[in-house]
Amino acid sequence: MAVDPSAQPSPARTPASTLLAGKNVFVTGVVTTDSIAWATALAAQSHGAQVIVSAAPRDHERALEVVGESGLTLLTLDVNDPDQWDALTTSLRQVGPIHAALHAVAWAPQSGLTGSF
Repeated sequence: MAVDPSAQPSPARTPASTLLAGKNVFVTGVVTTDSIAWATALAAQSHGAQVIVSAAPRDHERALEVVGESGLTLLTLDVNDPDQWDALTTSLRQVGPIHAALHAVAWAPQSGLTGSF
């Protein structure tokens, strides 16, 4: 779960501003391009942040497709496994301080997703 501390945004994602230049942002739950996690990661990157994202082991392949050539760093993280949190902590220490984080992992049973919102 090593992180490349020298990773930079890809040329396709040249920062729109330097608001977050020199800052490290960690976002959990990146699995699709329709998620709050994905939108947040791209927004932070567009303002110059180095962005590290995570996906659950079962979603890793799909998340790899989503992250693609974005310049984001993808880690695998099962939020229910304390050992993986320890490994994550070790990996993130290689980057430096984490200036912002978004925990965007969500789950609900299918029965909970019915009715009007």
